[in-house]
Amino acid sequence: MMNRTIKFRGKRVDNGEWVYGGLWISYANDYYIIDSVWLNRLRTKGGKTTYGFEDEKQLFWVKRETVGQFIEETDTNDNELYEGDIIKYLDGEYETEDTPEEDYLVDYIVWGGIHHYPAFDLVNNHFEMNGIYEIWDGGFGVHKIGNIYDNPELLKGEQNEP
Repeated sequence: MMNRTIKFRGKRVDNGEWVYGGLWISYANDYYIIDSVWLNRLRTKGGKTTYGFEDEKQLFWVKRETVGQFIEETDTNDNELYEGDIIKYLDGEYETEDTPEEDYLVDYIVWGGIHHYPAFDLVNNHFEMNGIYEIWDGGFGVHKIGNIYDNPELLKGEQNEP
C-alpha cells in the first residue's frame, strides 16, 4: 500500500498568512484550509459530513488563486515544495560549492505543465518528459527561492512569468 502525503497551502483572506493542511471547498465556492491537526477529526455519518471544529482557528478562508498542493518532494535544503513555488536548479550538471549563480535555471511548479498530463511539472519544461522527475532523478541542486504570489519579481525576464 502506498502512503501519500496529501496536503495544501493557501494565503488567508483576513491577514495574508500562509496556512497548511487539508483543502475544503464550500458550496459557495470559497476555499478553506483545514488545520492538519483537526483534519483527522472529520467524520461522515449517514452521508453527511460533520466537522467537529472546536474553534475558528481550525478552518481558514484562503484566497483561491494561492491554493497549491504539496508535490511530495523537498528541495536540497529539505523545504517542502508546493504548486506555485519558484525553484532554481542546475540543468545537466551537479552542484558544487563553487557553482556560479548564472548557471542556475529558474522556474515554478504547476499542475499539468506544457504537456498537460496529470502530474506536477515546471512551467518552462524543456525536458523530453516531466521536468520535476528529470531534475530530481538527475540529482541536480534544487532550491526553493520563493513563490509566484509573494516573489513574482524572481521571474522577471524569464519566459515563464505567471
